[in-house]
Amino acid sequence: MNTYQGRVFSISLIIMLLYTATGCSVIDRIVSNKPNSTISLVTESVDESESVPVIDQLELTRSWIVPDGPKRTLRPLTWDLVHQKIWLEFNFDRSQVIGTTELLLTSKYEQDLIILDSKTTEIHEIRDLTEGSRISFVKDSATVAIPLNVNYLEGDTIIIRISYTATPPNRGLYFVNPTGSDPEKPRQIWTLGQPEDNSFWLPTLDHPAERTTTEMWISVPDNFTTISNGALIRSEIRPNDSIRTDYWIMDKPHAPYLIALAAGEYVSTEQLYMDVLLKYFAEPQFENSLRSIYRDTDKMLKYFTDMLDYPYPWDTYAQVPVRDFIARGMENTTATILFEHVQVTERQSKDVNHQDLLVHELIHQWFGNLVTSKDWANLPLNEGFAKYFEILFRNHHQGFEYAQLKVNVDRQAYFQEAQIYRRPIIFDRYNEPEDMYDRHTYEKASLVLRMLHHEVGDEVWWKALNTYLNRHAWSAVDWEDLNKVFNEVSGRNLDHFFEQWFLKAGHPELSVEYIYSANWPNVRIQQHQDLEITGLFKIPVDIYYSDIIGNQYIVRPMISSIDTIITINLPIDSISTLEIDPYRVILASIDEDVNVFQLISRLAHPSPIVRYESIQSLRAYIQNDQSLVDIFIEAFHFENVPEIRYLLLESIAPYLTDAHLSFVHSLDEDSEEYFRIRILAADISRSLKGIVGNKFLEKLSSDKSYYVEKHIYSIIN
Repeated sequence: MNTYQGRVFSISLIIMLLYTATGCSVIDRIVSNKPNSTISLVTESVDESESVPVIDQLELTRSWIVPDGPKRTLRPLTWDLVHQKIWLEFNFDRSQVIGTTELLLTSKYEQDLIILDSKTTEIHEIRDLTEGSRISFVKDSATVAIPLNVNYLEGDTIIIRISYTATPPNRGLYFVNPTGSDPEKPRQIWTLGQPEDNSFWLPTLDHPAERTTTEMWISVPDNFTTISNGALIRSEIRPNDSIRTDYWIMDKPHAPYLIALAAGEYVSTEQLYMDVLLKYFAEPQFENSLRSIYRDTDKMLKYFTDMLDYPYPWDTYAQVPVRDFIARGMENTTATILFEHVQVTERQSKDVNHQDLLVHELIHQWFGNLVTSKDWANLPLNEGFAKYFEILFRNHHQGFEYAQLKVNVDRQAYFQEAQIYRRPIIFDRYNEPEDMYDRHTYEKASLVLRMLHHEVGDEVWWKALNTYLNRHAWSAVDWEDLNKVFNEVSGRNLDHFFEQWFLKAGHPELSVEYIYSANWPNVRIQQHQDLEITGLFKIPVDIYYSDIIGNQYIVRPMISSIDTIITINLPIDSISTLEIDPYRVILASIDEDVNVFQLISRLAHPSPIVRYESIQSLRAYIQNDQSLVDIFIEAFHFENVPEIRYLLLESIAPYLTDAHLSFVHSLDEDSEEYFRIRILAADISRSLKGIVGNKFLEKLSSDKSYYVEKHIYSIIN
């Protein structure tokens, strides 16, 4: 008997026994005490330390706004930045950058003015190296305007050198503990250029559609390691000095916001894999766990390369953590910078990892760095692909159920934000580019790409991505470029899909009723979203059903009206199960009319999302009828997904008694793999049995998990 069959058999048996022993009283009492709320999702956060609030999906109506403002456009690119050289020194006492940069520019048409992005920079001098003369300039808070003595025609080039000092106000370039006054924190320097923050410390053309090659000379204390774009060519120490200059070169063009550096005291290791030099960095205390911190990077690289049929676009790939990072990660070309918490010990790495984050930043080297969104309105093309590849790699590496958990997390994250506002994925009415860093750009875009994948199928999906990368490599794109590729490769007109999901705010809000009153079962699907703002959606919905001898069927009707009734071609007395979109392919809130008996049977459903939903719906009934505790315990024993087991145990924890201690005390490291469940079991045991003489807590005090042992120590002390 496999695990799924065991779940079905066991839960069905316990329902039957409870039903028989109580004369239907369990079901009757639960139904009579049914609360007003219906199915909602519970999710496990991506991070062990975070949680995503549970959302009642019926509360997602008319409590939100559509953001609006003036249309945003970026300044037109009048010059092409071909190459940029950068020399950097640092005054740590003043948190200051002393810089020189040379820019090789080509004119796009006849003109006599250069405008560069240059924010908190004090420019000392600008020289025309072509003519060997000094140039006047006009500086404001965001740009520097450089009038030229002659007209430059289309294709003409100029090289200018700028000497400057920058004191970034915690934008673009950051000093960590620069004076060394905090003994608990290392001295570091790091940058984060997206969206337009590199121009806080570097005069440049800070535009996402620009592309340039770069050279960088970074002068730092000799005990520092530097990480930057491309390859480290050489290092030189000044005579009689403790300052070392590292020379980095990036010989393939990339967007200026991806120019980056990090510097500090690090240990590192390297791995040559598929002709790519992989470099892993960490603070010295994590030297023994470098491979664990960055585990499976090589597998990610192989999966992406194989599936996209497109090699890694660059020669090297480094990953480095920094202190006080204001993001979780940033995909600078060949040099991803990560937040400090990716650093864990070998023991801690047995329980936690940051696989999704590492996947996200690595795939950006294709989607974001090789092919770049042409403006911030189209940023979801970068981030949506990166987010969806988190799901794809989970499915490849850990399996379908682990991927489904991520789908659940991402749906919840988007639905949470949708309580506040809903905007089109492609959106040019933001106040600041930073406004685009939201759940619409990441999770919603990811889930829409997942729908597109489902719509066109595996073969077309991967062929289209390969075509997209080949056609638009080393260039900037918008959503229409992606639309055209999928139309071409699929041989279909997918314009409506792209316009509906990328250019329209909101999502379908569906109510589903299963009707068994006639000879043939029917499914009634109604759209309840605000039609004045969102309008009707035209969506294909998978309806799954089975007969009493186990045959499985799927139909896929198109839902395009307010109220749709679909008749199932199977007599009522032959049907066993009936449900819509159990794997939640459609990005829609779904209110299903299901009774408690059906909810209990869904604890054995093959879809982890459906099991999550069913558990959350049943939680509300436990207080009034604790017979559900036994059902949840039985489901726990047959549940193979640790996060769902945790939810089952958490749901019944307040209702467990001394009679359940044998079950609770069985949850040690010998029988329960998930460390969070062992922590929860410890809390339940302490609540029921106390601390003194509690042998279960004593056993957990030497648990193999760092986090369990730490928790037990905090309890005892």
